[in-house]
This record gives sequence, C-alpha cells and structure tokens, in this order.
Amino acid sequence: MKHLLSLSVGPVQEFIAAARKTADLQAGSELLVQITREAAKVVEQHGRLIFPARADAKSIPNKILAELNDGADPAAVARDAENAARDYLLNKWHEVNSDFPDGDLNREVGEDQIAHFLEFYAAWLPRTDCYAEDRDQVERLIVGRKALRDFTQPKSAEGSPKSPLDPSRDCVLRTEGKMKVPESIRTRLSLKKHETLDAVSVLKRHDGLKRAAGGELISTSMMAAKPALVHARQEDLDILKNLASRLGLGRDYSDLLFPERTRDLLEDKIETGQMSEQDAAAYEEKIKSARKAVLGEKEYSYYAILVADGDHMGAHLAKFENADEHLEFSEKLATFAQAAGDLVKRYDGYCVYSGGDDVLAFVPVHRVLDCAEAMSTKFYDMTGATLSIGVAIVHHLEDLQVSVERAREAEKAAKKMRNALAVALHTRGGAPLTVAESWTRNPVSEWKEWIQAFGGGLARGFPYELLELAREWPTDGRPDHLRKEAERILARKEGGLKPTLPSYIASKDDWMRFAGKLVIARFLANYSEVNHA
Repeated sequence: MKHLLSLSVGPVQEFIAAARKTADLQAGSELLVQITREAAKVVEQHGRLIFPARADAKSIPNKILAELNDGADPAAVARDAENAARDYLLNKWHEVNSDFPDGDLNREVGEDQIAHFLEFYAAWLPRTDCYAEDRDQVERLIVGRKALRDFTQPKSAEGSPKSPLDPSRDCVLRTEGKMKVPESIRTRLSLKKHETLDAVSVLKRHDGLKRAAGGELISTSMMAAKPALVHARQEDLDILKNLASRLGLGRDYSDLLFPERTRDLLEDKIETGQMSEQDAAAYEEKIKSARKAVLGEKEYSYYAILVADGDHMGAHLAKFENADEHLEFSEKLATFAQAAGDLVKRYDGYCVYSGGDDVLAFVPVHRVLDCAEAMSTKFYDMTGATLSIGVAIVHHLEDLQVSVERAREAEKAAKKMRNALAVALHTRGGAPLTVAESWTRNPVSEWKEWIQAFGGGLARGFPYELLELAREWPTDGRPDHLRKEAERILARKEGGLKPTLPSYIASKDDWMRFAGKLVIARFLANYSEVNHA
C-alpha cells in the first residue's frame, strides 16, 4: 500500500528572523534549507517527492510532500527523516565547538538547546484513487498535528544571562565579571559590548561571519548607502576599504559610512585598550574625509526589505487531479526560487531567502519598486499564479528583527487584497505609513510618476495639505467638490511636472490614503535623484 506523507520543519520565522546582523539572517535561512534538505533526502529514498520537486534543489521550503513506495512504513520514514534533520543541526554544533577553546562555550547547555530546538511534524494516510482528496486530507492532518505543539523547558544554568535574540534560552558563551563576554570571544563572534548568544544564535553567527569574510554578504548599512556607492570612484572606495582593514573590520567598511557607527567603533577600541584617544581622533578625521568623497554631502540611511508570498496557493494546488501535475508545478516553483534570487541581484539587492513562493530580500530604496514589479510579473509568467509583495523602508540602525517584522506586516497588508503591492515607510520619529494597491492598477507606474514630480521640484508640502483637506472635508460633502479643491491646491503649487490626480479616487478615505502615498513618494524622491546618475 502506498502512502501520502507530509512533513513540516520549523520554527521558520523564529529560526530566520532571530538576527542582529544580516549574516545571522542569511545563515539562519541557509541552515533551515539544509536541515529540510537532509530530511527530504531520506524521504526520497523511499518514494517520490512531490513538493519540493527535488531534494537537491538550490533552495527548498520547509515543507515536504511525498508519495511513498508500496510497502514503505510512513512512521519509520518520518522518524528517519526527523533524525537526519536533528543530526545535521547537532553536527553543525559540534563543528562550531571544535573552533573554540575548551571553556569558551557551555557545551552541555548548548547541546541541549540544539537537541530540542527543531519542531518536526508528520502526517500520512493511505493513497486512494483521488489524489486531490488525499492531498487535502493529509494537509488537514498536518495542520492539526502542528496545533498540538510539543513544549519543552530549555535547560538553564543558574546565574547565566539570557540571549537577547532568543530570551527563552541561556547564553552559552563564557562570561566573567558582571556577566561580560571576554574580548577574545567578542572579537571572534563580532559581538557588541553586552551582547550574548544562545547555541542556535552562535551557529548562525559563526556560519554567517564565514560567509561575510568571503564577501558573500552585505550589511544593512551598506544596502542603505548603495544608491551612492554604485556611482563612487573606485579609488575613494579603496581608501575606505583600507581603513576598514586596518581597524580589523575585514571587507566590511559599512561602519565607516555613518558617523554614529564610526564613533561607536572607535570608542569601543579606546575602551578595550586597542587604541589611544589620539589615534582614534586621527582615524576619525581620515574616515570623515574618505566618507565625504564617497557619499558627498548626503547621508543615505534607509534601505528596503521585500517579502513576497504566492496568493491562494491552496486553491491553486486543489486544481491538480494527480501527483504528476502537482510535481510539475513544484518544478516551476523551484525554477522561480532560483530566478527570484537572480532578479534581486539584478536590482542591486541581496536575496536572503527564496524557497517556493516565499522570498525575503534586501533592496536599495531607489530600485525596490522596479524589483517588486519584475518579481510579480516573473512569478505569474512562470506559475500562472499571482504574488503579493510587502516592502518596508526602514532605517539601517533599526533592530533587524523589528525591521523584518515590519516587512512581514506590509506583506500581510498586501495579502489582505491579494495580488497586491504594499509599501510601508518607517522613519525615525515619524508615524508609520502603509499603502496597499492591487497589481491590476499598475501601481509602480503611478509611484514613479509622483516620485519624479517631487524630484522635479513639486512643492513638498502638497501631500500634507491634501491630507489636511481630506481630514476636514465634511462626511456628507460632495466628492466632485473635494476633487476640484484638490486639483486647485495642486495647480497653485510650484514645480514643473504635475501628474494628473488619479480618477479612481472618490471618497474622503481614498484621498487620505492617496495623501499617505504622496508622503512616501516624496521620501523616495530623495533617493531617485541618484538613480542611474
């Protein structure tokens, strides 16, 4: 008898998003892919993978659906797949342990955290002649199983500080005096003054820094400065790189692009006795001069996080009458995952994760709208399904976990509409703004039209006057009169190019949402000025 087997590996959001550095984020994403791949390899030995299409795909999601061979024991296959996944993570921990001197890591607590970290769920049922019903039923079973989560209390050592990236778990790093991590460990793991890490976070930081050393990663600060960096002279960049190397930063010179980061770096060097105040002052002057040569008088402090997810995927899969059709669609998703990474790179971005219909990427502010539009088009062309995308524009010094969550919130706003783009602006000190629009309205074209208008001199107070007009307009006021008043305000504003106010705006609420969009467009105009200069 054949069986349909469904497996789920997690936790996904917690595994990936618990990060302070982009290196942590990328390493967490890659670890999850590798863990799922090990489980998929086991399943593939006992049947046919349906989703993902192949265990050796470059990027695979955390979910597995397979048709097991006649006679294969689904319970045994699920158990062996789980063991393979857990063993992979445990072996990674042992590899990291071998890189540290005895006593630097609390190996006992760390191994316990690793052993109990993964969430692994399985459900199966005998195959019938109706694949669609079998798939629907096994998915219901796996959802029910996940609702019965297993809760275990992590092992804790008395007096140990908690990990800020996962407060439920102890720090596994050696501490001394006032719970401070020794300088040798701080340097090795690029820790902040009072930063501590749990075992999983140590794994991610260790692997992430190796990638960064090989030039495979980019910091949020570097992404924020990308609009200027792409036009900088190589000799000026080389000066910054040389200064970064002399300060022990390796290839990552992003801390030197922002005065506050530079001051923190030099103050830390002084505090730890690595540099005198006189030498630090000399370095600060050299860095200031090099920074001005690269960035000019402007400071580029914001970057964009893009999160994408396919729409109505369950309904799409329900159309498949047999496993072959589902497998064919899985192949398309695998191809899109690869194409999405290439596409993000084409727009000067960095793809953190791309698996199936899910994408997480960092993109320069001035290119993110074009990137989102291209990705939506690519997904539809390759799969026939639609894609909702959330974009959060965030400050490069904002907590990375918070920033990623803001991008996910934008994606949720897009998902409420389906086949939509949501753009959220989170400035420091300003109220957050989110605008969601259907892709059928061709929103990027309108975004760019107004960005160009503000870049061309359209009065920057216009969005706020429009917002105030809409707020004060009587609830029973005539919509046509509101439009005429909005057109009058626009007509008397200075500036060359003045786009026509969209015809789809009718109600008072429509005008308020549109005014919010213009506030974001005005902000984006600050970055469009350097686009393709």
